[in-house]
Amino acid sequence: MKKYIVGDVEVIRISEIVFHDFSASFLFPDWDANVLDDKLAWMTPGCVNKARSMVTVNIHTWLLKTPKHIILIDTGIGNGRTRTVPMFNQLNTPYLERLAQAGVGVDQVDYVMCTHLHSDHVGWNTCRRDGKWVPTFPNARYVFPQRELEQCQSRAREPAQAGGIYEDAILPVLESQQVDLVGPEGGESIDGLTFYPTPGHTAGHMSIGLAAQGEQALFTGDVVHNPIQIYRPRWNSAFCEDAAQARSSREWMLAYAVAKKALLFTAHFPESSAGYIAATEKGFDWRFA
Repeated sequence: MKKYIVGDVEVIRISEIVFHDFSASFLFPDWDANVLDDKLAWMTPGCVNKARSMVTVNIHTWLLKTPKHIILIDTGIGNGRTRTVPMFNQLNTPYLERLAQAGVGVDQVDYVMCTHLHSDHVGWNTCRRDGKWVPTFPNARYVFPQRELEQCQSRAREPAQAGGIYEDAILPVLESQQVDLVGPEGGESIDGLTFYPTPGHTAGHMSIGLAAQGEQALFTGDVVHNPIQIYRPRWNSAFCEDAAQARSSREWMLAYAVAKKALLFTAHFPESSAGYIAATEKGFDWRFA
């Protein structure tokens, strides 16, 4: 496992699953393969297949080891879930074993922070024990954006949503009284972490900044899904709820990354999933770290 150091914080990606055949034109409604011409050499096959029709999508968690705490940012899809998205349905991955390989047991996690409450970001909040969904991390505080929780609860009241992520990934940690909420304005958290509102993908979506010993990082969540969006920042994903807000949040992220020389830890980029953004005459450039 590759380790990144941001000041005095160690960051490790805990992989859950990789999808190599995600339709590019479905994920990005504005998809135009011709824009890849000058990027094709390094974007294939890791990010885009040679036919320019499929993109690679990673699902993973970022593990942070600070001097004081063990923190997880987003928790993937989870095992044994009944999901309407076929590729998310009834997974069986060795996610917890991979977390253990990074030196962390479930009882050692102090905080679980979710950028938003989509099914591929909250799954391992819970696991099934004795026929019941229970918190995977019994000693952790689960930190959610308040607006995300409110939206998730509202949708759970709709008949079509019954048996969804609220029941199996959110409600159990609420019932165990392990949840802390971040208000719509965001703000400072613990260990140099700060929540920044980045709405658009969802109404309450937040990215999480890290400042440690003069170094900066940003956990983007779903502000971006693929490096192509660094070059085409107006391209939204098919899952963005508010197109204008999503573009505005992406512009904010790009400016933040350049101004602070921040290391970006993305939620779905392929390869290392981490890298740097640089400003160019034509816009922006991406470099994997």
